[in-house]
Amino acid sequence: MVTHDEIRDELLRRLDAKHHKAKDVAALLGIAPPRISEIRRGERMIQQDEMVTLAKLFGMGEVESDHRDDFEWVPVIGIAAAGAWREAINLPHYSVPILKKPGRKAAFAVEVKGDSMDKILPDGSWAAVDPTQKTLFERKVYLIQNGDGEATIKRFMEAPARFEPASNNPDHQPIMMGEHQIIVIGRVVSWGSDEGL
Repeated sequence: MVTHDEIRDELLRRLDAKHHKAKDVAALLGIAPPRISEIRRGERMIQQDEMVTLAKLFGMGEVESDHRDDFEWVPVIGIAAAGAWREAINLPHYSVPILKKPGRKAAFAVEVKGDSMDKILPDGSWAAVDPTQKTLFERKVYLIQNGDGEATIKRFMEAPARFEPASNNPDHQPIMMGEHQIIVIGRVVSWGSDEGL
């Protein structure tokens, strides 16, 4: 069984020896070429399905399995692409694992930018979204889109109905329902960060 590190080392050796071009490997894996640069710098792990493809390409044999079925990998996209998430997940920035739970389907995650939700979602973290959960419940957090196509993450509150920031920055104000066109993309069902504490 070949491991992640063995496949990564072989990929880097072949790229350095010019046996393969990074853009061709990216196309084979169905990822954007910058992801290969991230793998080279150690900023991105090769995903399980990508390992199988590369092991076959390199004639390395069977890939070591992670033997876990209690989590799933979800693609992480930029929040600017959240309104068109169905297309954006085809070229994700990277993927993250989230725990599988009954009744929850995280189709994608978005990168959190800025401080409008910094009390619960720090800048640089990611938020996994279930686009099948659009029913609004008080104090739950949602990915929403305004009439201009801009996406943001906010907490839903009632009386009056609004989407509120959870921020230490007083410049961020609630978005009142009825005053603005709002499309609920889905509910945030998980989050994480590699930034550390």
